[in-house]
Amino acid sequence: MLIYDLTILATGMVAGFMLSYCVTLGHYYNFLLKTHRDKGFSDYYSVFRRQENIAKRYAFCMGSQFVVGLLAVLFAQSYASLTALLPLPFLLLCHRLTGFGKAEETIVSGRFFDERQRQLYLRWNIPLHLTYSLVYACACLCLLFYR
Repeated sequence: MLIYDLTILATGMVAGFMLSYCVTLGHYYNFLLKTHRDKGFSDYYSVFRRQENIAKRYAFCMGSQFVVGLLAVLFAQSYASLTALLPLPFLLLCHRLTGFGKAEETIVSGRFFDERQRQLYLRWNIPLHLTYSLVYACACLCLLFYR
C-alpha cells in the first residue's frame, strides 16, 4: 500500500537527517559553544532561523512523518505501522526530561543563555540526536521487515 511505503520513506529520511545532524551541524553547534563563539547563534543562525522559518520547516518535516505514520496505522491495517508513531513522542519526551529542549530553543533562538544551559546543551546534543537516529532507523527497519 502506498501510504505504508511513504511511512517507510519518511521514517528512514528522518533517521538519516538525525544522523547527518550528528555528523555535521550538531558538531558545528557544539564547536561554537565550546569555543564561546556565541555570536554564531545570536548574530547569524538565529537571524537565518527566523527569516527562513526554519523552526516551522523542521516541525513540518517531523510532523509529516508522524502524520503519514498515523495514516498508515489507520489505512494500511498493519500493526507494524505503530512503530512509526513511537519515535516522535520519544524524542519530545527526552527533550523535555533532560531539559535539552529548553536549552536548545534558548540557544538557537539567539537569546541570552548561561553557562548551565551551555553545558546542558553540550552534554546532550550529540547523544540525544544519535539516539533519535537509531530509534527512527529501528522503526524504519521494523516497517520494512514486518510488512
